[in-house]
Amino acid sequence: MNGDASQIRKALGNLALMADQSVKQQSPKLSFPQLDGLDEVTAMLVTFAFDLQRRMEYLFLATAEFAPEGTPGLARRLKQEYAYLNEGTVDTVPWQERAKRAHELLLKLHAEVGPTHDRVLDDVAERP
Repeated sequence: MNGDASQIRKALGNLALMADQSVKQQSPKLSFPQLDGLDEVTAMLVTFAFDLQRRMEYLFLATAEFAPEGTPGLARRLKQEYAYLNEGTVDTVPWQERAKRAHELLLKLHAEVGPTHDRVLDDVAERP
């Protein structure tokens, strides 16, 4: 990206498109009575998950005006992955299966972007 305003707007639009994409199943598993009975490690993980999702919601608020300028191919990919994670109900697709699906998508994306990210990170770190 060379600082071209249209490229910056597209990048911000892509951030907005990604910001509010999370598993949306409604489940009593995380209602207040269940939260009260969690061990400390699980409570810590739930806290991190809730906090990350809250931050993603704020990211969307901050970039929403740019969303229409996002990349259509990315929007289609996000919708496809979202549908895969949210398929069925919590009765037909349990949370353990959704966790496996989320992990599968994460590994696929990491394999796609990891090497490029590592190369860019190294290049930037070597600058004076």
